[in-house]
Amino acid sequence: MDNLANETLSIIPGLKKPDEECRKHFQKNCAEGSGEQKKAACDEMAKGNHFFNVFTGIASGAYYSDPKCWKALGHAGNVPIGGPFPGPPDEVLKQADVEQTVE
Repeated sequence: MDNLANETLSIIPGLKKPDEECRKHFQKNCAEGSGEQKKAACDEMAKGNHFFNVFTGIASGAYYSDPKCWKALGHAGNVPIGGPFPGPPDEVLKQADVEQTVE
């Protein structure tokens, strides 16, 4: 069985987890819970839960694979720069604590 099939098998039962966690702790389904209760249920689910890790990975991968969402990452896409590569911006060099040594 390939990796995608394994992930799919863990997602389907995992979709029941938010309701299970809310019923266990708050005696109500997730949709009926307050924002704090929903957050608490998700925090509990995130503790070593395979479904939560797989699902958030797939969801974020799907979101950031859309060119419309690249702006959230600061990615301009493949755009011509019209000449030689100018190197990384100064703020990136400072953040990485390195200096430009190539001219």
